[in-house]
Amino acid sequence: MNKKVLNSTQRRVLSKKSDFKREYPYWYSFFIILTYFKVRSLRRIENQVIMLLIYLENLKIKTNLDFNMTFLELIEKVLQESDTPLHHKQIWTKAVEKGYDKQLPAPTQGERLTPWDTVSAQLYMNSKKEDSVFIKTAKGLFWLKSKNVSDEKLEQLEKKSEQEYDKSIGIEKIKEKDLHPILTQYLYGNSIYTKTINANTTSSKSGEMKWGTPDMVGVSFSEFYPTLKKICTQLDINTVEFYAYELKLKLNSPNLTEYFFQAVSNSSWANEAWLVALDIQEDPIFSAELERLNQSFGVGILKLDIKNSDSSKVIYPAKKRSYLDLNTMNKLINNKDFDIFLQDMSDVIDSDKKEKRLEELVDLKRLDTPNIKE
Repeated sequence: MNKKVLNSTQRRVLSKKSDFKREYPYWYSFFIILTYFKVRSLRRIENQVIMLLIYLENLKIKTNLDFNMTFLELIEKVLQESDTPLHHKQIWTKAVEKGYDKQLPAPTQGERLTPWDTVSAQLYMNSKKEDSVFIKTAKGLFWLKSKNVSDEKLEQLEKKSEQEYDKSIGIEKIKEKDLHPILTQYLYGNSIYTKTINANTTSSKSGEMKWGTPDMVGVSFSEFYPTLKKICTQLDINTVEFYAYELKLKLNSPNLTEYFFQAVSNSSWANEAWLVALDIQEDPIFSAELERLNQSFGVGILKLDIKNSDSSKVIYPAKKRSYLDLNTMNKLINNKDFDIFLQDMSDVIDSDKKEKRLEELVDLKRLDTPNIKE
């Protein structure tokens, strides 16, 4: 009997059977059973599966994929190809653009939902090691130790990378003052009325320390039925709450200490003090430090959403104080805007129709005007 001549594909199928048997023993056993019962139509599945393995192997060769890249290897590859240090979100974006994310193992649910957080976490943990190939720059970006440059050159590269990052998240042309109407809109939806405080309207006597002011202040009133209102008065229960806000475009490792304690200094006189930012660094070490400061000093952290104020997110809530720091308020009253605000609030407190009076102050531009959506 003449030997059957096999073409190259058939030879590869046969050579693959041993690999298939070793790697997928249960499936191989299933196909053997099908063969025993002469289920020819299903038996062809065996060859089709092996052909698929061959196809995937060819794809792997053609695209130079190894399907076993780790997150750290992905990060190193992206940084190796970058001319500037990168933010962890930039690293993931560039990895996706180049298809490197396809080389990672099957992700966990957390990695699938926020893979840039995984990049951040692994970078921060690894960069602490002495033998790490990564370095964290002064501005909280990442690069490779092997890319040795002078401090002056690194500063230039950081600035360029920051500009690219700001552009990617849409804040390259935004100023801090542009955040005020967004915060006003968000707080108005929570029944808090606000007033922007212009620091330039602060006056001080010669030789007297000029106190910093919060960027914005707010107030809310609890409206009760007359009977309950009377009880609150009798029990000396406060139905008015004051808020103070410090606004920043970005909150990250290089500026955290300065910005946080600026909020402590300028805003902790109120019932609630808040530090508000448009972009907040996301990584485990930074988040842990932010949480520690929040727990120690009670300043709340709010992340603004510039596209939809209603989607703004409280990262850490402010600790509510039952009293006001009157001594600090007495210093802040040197600011004309703050003085006017307190005068107006005194009128509102004396009014029987507080909400109506507040709306009148909004119409008179003595309080910030929210952008009411139709």
